[in-house]
Amino acid sequence: SKFALIGFTQSLAHELGSYSINVNAICPGLVDTERTDFIAGAMASEGESSEEYRAQGVREQAVQGLSMVRTDRAVAALDSILQSATEESLQHRVLIALSQHRSDVAGEILMRFAQRSDISTELRKQAIQWLGHRRDAAPFLRDYYHGLDDVELKEQILIGMSRNRDEESADFLLGIAGDESEDMKLRSRALYWLGRMRGIEQDIYALYDQVSETELKGQLISVYGQRGRRDSLAVDKLIEIVRNETDQDRRSQAIFWLGQTGSARAAEVLREIINRD
Repeated sequence: SKFALIGFTQSLAHELGSYSINVNAICPGLVDTERTDFIAGAMASEGESSEEYRAQGVREQAVQGLSMVRTDRAVAALDSILQSATEESLQHRVLIALSQHRSDVAGEILMRFAQRSDISTELRKQAIQWLGHRRDAAPFLRDYYHGLDDVELKEQILIGMSRNRDEESADFLLGIAGDESEDMKLRSRALYWLGRMRGIEQDIYALYDQVSETELKGQLISVYGQRGRRDSLAVDKLIEIVRNETDQDRRSQAIFWLGQTGSARAAEVLREIINRD
């Protein structure tokens, strides 16, 4: 029946268009009937009435509509809904809607929400995730990182920093990776995201000699190996490790990755090793 109405509208529009007559269909949302009351009652959560379920659906439709209206009033309305909502599903939708708005006000709302201690970690992570897509939020995220204790939130900030692909973000990730007082998991994740950034070659290759942890050195060798096909400096560093590293496990790892680079220089070094050893 829905397409019958839309199809009939399209047919009329096609036939009457040559007469400069516009034909449009108005498609309403959920209509309150006995049938929708039954469906709402069946789908409502335990302890939730069908009226509450329908009201939730209306709010979610309103949020979706506000995400497409690029005005300050729409952003203010989303902020109001976010502050008053108690359902996480609705708050998730509002955060997505705010991420569609590129205004400074929308960014500030996301920043405030990310700092709330009375909401779940998952909601705060989502707010940080959307902030990570905004270059203007990078200074906030860098400062916020150092005031956090939650490893999950910190890791989400590292992901956001890697998206910026600028020198300040690379320096930030390098600082985390080289900070011996930082959680090892976070240092490892900082290295991972750092390895996927470009324009940081000198710093990331110097890091190998600055860290002492076996785990981080091993991860750095993997990072160099993955960059080896596109970056001659990565090949240089792997060759240096192969020739100078005293730890046999790390040296073997470097040899493996050197063989994956497809470099002529790498092949020459590998032949030297075979002939010597």
